[in-house]
Amino acid sequence: VSSQAEYDNVLETFPFHDQALEQLSFPKRFPFSPLVPKIYQQVKEFIYACLKFSEDLNLSQGEVDDMIRKSTNLLLSRSFSGCLSSLFRKPSLALLQVIQIIIDTGYLEEATVYLEEFVSNIT
Repeated sequence: VSSQAEYDNVLETFPFHDQALEQLSFPKRFPFSPLVPKIYQQVKEFIYACLKFSEDLNLSQGEVDDMIRKSTNLLLSRSFSGCLSSLFRKPSLALLQVIQIIIDTGYLEEATVYLEEFVSNIT
C-alpha cells in the first residue's frame, strides 16, 4: 500500500496486526496478497446471509448459532478446499504462486478466530 488510507482500508477489512509493519514508512507491503482481505470479507458476507436466511425459520438462538457455524465451516472446508484442489492441478501454476497460496491460506486460517468471534457477536 502506498498511503495511510490504503493501509487503514486493509486493516478495516482484515484482522492483521504487525507492529514492525506499522513503523515502516510508505509504501508498505503486507505479507499476504490482496485476495486475503477480499476472501475474509466474502466469508463475513456469507455469515450475514446465513443470519438473514435464518430469521424466518423460527429457530432458537442456539440453533441459529449452530447453523451459521456449520454452514461457515462447510464453506471454508469443502468449498475452499475444492477451489485449492482444482487450482493445484493446473499445470501452469508456478512455484511462486504455490508459495503465495500457502502463505495466504495460513493468514486466512489464523483469522478464523476472528470469524468465530464475529459469529458470536452477531448472534
